[in-house]
Amino acid sequence: QFPDLVGRRDVEGAHTQGTGIFHRVLADVPCSGDGTMRKNPEIWRKWRTLSGLQLHPLQTDIAYHGARLLQVGGLMVFSTCSLNPLEDEAVVAEVLRRSEGALRLVDVGDRFPGLKRHEGVTSWPVLFDRRRLFEDPTKAKAPEADAAAADAVKDEPKKEGEDMAV
Repeated sequence: QFPDLVGRRDVEGAHTQGTGIFHRVLADVPCSGDGTMRKNPEIWRKWRTLSGLQLHPLQTDIAYHGARLLQVGGLMVFSTCSLNPLEDEAVVAEVLRRSEGALRLVDVGDRFPGLKRHEGVTSWPVLFDRRRLFEDPTKAKAPEADAAAADAVKDEPKKEGEDMAV
C-alpha cells in the first residue's frame, strides 16, 4: 500500500486526495536488471524465468500509483533496465487497461531525435518455468502475478463512444 500525498486545497480549504498533483512523474521501478547483463555479468547467475512474473505486480502498482499522481495533461515516463516484456510492455499495457481511457501512450521521439529506440512488442510468450511456455499470459498462473517502457499522458476520462488513440 502506498501512502497518499496531501494535494492542493479545494475551494472550501480542505486538502484534496493525493491524486493529480504533479505535472511530471518518473516511475523508475525495481526490475530484474537483465538489460544490464553485458556490463554486469553477475546478473546471469541470479536471473530466473520467474523474475519478471514476480516483479510485474509491484511494477504495475508503482506505475499506476505514479499515474494517479499526475495532473490532467501530465507526462509520466516508465523506466526499467530490463529487456523482458513482462517488466516493460506488459506493465504499461496493464496500467493503460486499469486507467479505463484516462491514460494514453504518446510517441515522444520528436522531442529526442538523437535517442536510439525501438517500438515495443505487442504480444509475448510467457515462460512460467522450464516445463511450460504460455503463449497467452492470461493463462499463466504464478504466485502474485496478474499477467513496456513507454510514456503516458493523462487525459480527461474517456467519454461514451469516444475512440482512444494508443
